[in-house]
Amino acid sequence: MIQNRIGDLDTKGRRKAQALKDSESQLQNDDVKLLKFIEKDQLSTHDKEREADRTAAERKAMEIVDKDLQTQIVNMRSDIEKSKDIVNSLKDHSDFLTNLAPS
Repeated sequence: MIQNRIGDLDTKGRRKAQALKDSESQLQNDDVKLLKFIEKDQLSTHDKEREADRTAAERKAMEIVDKDLQTQIVNMRSDIEKSKDIVNSLKDHSDFLTNLAPS
């Protein structure tokens, strides 16, 4: 009976030792998986940051182009108004000269 008890305790001891080895192995595997996940996540984060930087740069470039185009539009409208004023002035002058001519 004592020998059976000793045998049971030895078996339990071996099972616990094996369970500890298995746990240690699993822990190492999990550690490797975690490190790979973190590395992949960091790469993904860096990719997203680069993409955001590129998008921001593109947006800024487009804003500069937009401002330039808006300035050109304002200048063209101003030129059109000046031309209209000149045309109206010339028309008035023409009308005046036409009225001075004998019929």
